[in-house]
Amino acid sequence: MKNLLIDELSLTEAQLDDYDFFYGIKCEKNSNYWAGFREKPNYLRLKEWYSNVLTYKKKEILIIRYKQLSVGYLSFKIRNNLCDDFSINISEKYVGKGIGTFALHKMDLFLNDYYPDCNAFISYIRYDNIISKKLHVRNGFELDGEYEDKYLESDNKVIRLEKWVKTLKKEL
Repeated sequence: MKNLLIDELSLTEAQLDDYDFFYGIKCEKNSNYWAGFREKPNYLRLKEWYSNVLTYKKKEILIIRYKQLSVGYLSFKIRNNLCDDFSINISEKYVGKGIGTFALHKMDLFLNDYYPDCNAFISYIRYDNIISKKLHVRNGFELDGEYEDKYLESDNKVIRLEKWVKTLKKEL
């Protein structure tokens, strides 16, 4: 995966056939921890949730592929012209190779094509998730100053989630 080229990276709408990949990434130690969970998800319960999300469009899930190999996913909801509850998850095997940066660039293009009225990304990131914060800064996100304090199983305590925003269109 040396010399990653953006043209070799794609975002595709998640399908039911992608579930085993999705489940696998959700079971990775870092993914589980940063999402706030103490244990791996229950396979069948998560599959039911995943199926409902795809069927009823409760949330968008896009699979990040590098040369057709699934390497991560993006998820978000579109609300009030905002790409809200945005999240990116790269498999531990591929972190640090530039995939997240390229995926966020592709996400900008995706939103422009499919949600042209979308004005901004909104992402909540744990205060101590330095890698994710650096990725967001590199891709034009700014710390908003707002936050949520949320109980997370992974820490067995309340953890601050900071609000990060990337403006896509300036109002005239």
